[in-house]
Amino acid sequence: MMSMKVRRLNNNGIDRFREYLADLRSDNTLPVPEYLLDNKETSVKIAGAPAVDRPGFATKRDAANFLVPRLESLDSPDTMNDSGLWNWLALYYFDDLCPPNSDGKRKPVADPHYILDPYNSKRRYRHLLATPYLIAKAMPDYNRIFLNAVLSKHGDLVEQTMGRLYLIRLPAIREAIDRLYFDESEGKAKRGILPKKEKKGDLRNRLPIRIRQLRQTFDIAGLNCDQLLDLLGEEFQGWLGAA
Repeated sequence: MMSMKVRRLNNNGIDRFREYLADLRSDNTLPVPEYLLDNKETSVKIAGAPAVDRPGFATKRDAANFLVPRLESLDSPDTMNDSGLWNWLALYYFDDLCPPNSDGKRKPVADPHYILDPYNSKRRYRHLLATPYLIAKAMPDYNRIFLNAVLSKHGDLVEQTMGRLYLIRLPAIREAIDRLYFDESEGKAKRGILPKKEKKGDLRNRLPIRIRQLRQTFDIAGLNCDQLLDLLGEEFQGWLGAA
């Protein structure tokens, strides 16, 4: 399919997309129902919508870097709640979100990774396109731990951190996360940063607890990264330079 102007899936289109995902789990060779994208019964126009094409997204960063400037004309405080928009985009880029293997077979994951559930706090950050877009918008720097990752895989890192987006928006915190938990040599998150059982200086458990403690006596927003790392304490020092 050639480039298209962005549209929204309506309720009928979303239902049909959901039905396709269910059918795909039974027959993993079913073709993508691209006719839903511009059918008047399943989608609606958006005033001033930009045109998009398919350059191919391997990573979350690829998708974010492409979509942020192109969706600028549609950006508003409510963009992240626009399920019709994000579900249309997920269907349009389905080959990147759920790529077929060499035999043409796909392995779709759970529906919320393709169909946005904007008002469910446990599911809204699972959308494979909307979340990289949000990360790039909210965290313009020190975001590689989140965006230097395969687009088609949600990942536990996003699952465990996006619910605390209000903290990650602070420059000192996102720089500290980058310096503590990103493996420079591997180009990805360090191993062991998200243990289910608490351990010294881990990202899943200890960092949120320590930040809450520090907020009681310090203006976290006024700190730079070096100051924050000093305040975090010795238990976090072992992560600096560790792989």
